[in-house]
Amino acid sequence: MTRLSAVALTIGLCRLAVGGAHLLRLTRGFSRPTPELSMGEGS
Repeated sequence: MTRLSAVALTIGLCRLAVGGAHLLRLTRGFSRPTPELSMGEGS
């Protein structure tokens, strides 16, 4: 299936789960839009 070691695969899946949970928290369960990063002048 993959050439990654078990440790690398485990760490990657944990990071994916933490990132997904963080996104759910930021968007309150996707009930509001994701935050946008403004790179324009005067922000």
